[in-house]
Amino acid sequence: MTDNFPCGPDSWKTAEIPWLLRLHAPQFVFRDACRAHDEDYAAGGEPHDRLLADQAFYGSMIQSINGRPPLSRLYFGFFAWVYYRAVRQYGKYHFSYKVDTAERP
Repeated sequence: MTDNFPCGPDSWKTAEIPWLLRLHAPQFVFRDACRAHDEDYAAGGEPHDRLLADQAFYGSMIQSINGRPPLSRLYFGFFAWVYYRAVRQYGKYHFSYKVDTAERP
């Protein structure tokens, strides 16, 4: 995990984020996925690289809940989707873009 990109909703400015996104699954479940995503954001790139990082993040979260009981997969799968939607919506402010900031999506 990088210092500039703290992992998970504990780092979110909650006043700016809808209440549903402030709910969060226990961090230990998605810790590895979150750290890898933070590293991808620190590496930065173009807008398409951010999309790829976010898609990899979602895939990694889903992979991390495979093998859990069905109800657990449903619960954590919901939060994986919420996390993914949150990074798509709000992550643009934290991604290290390598292009002109005027082109930021």
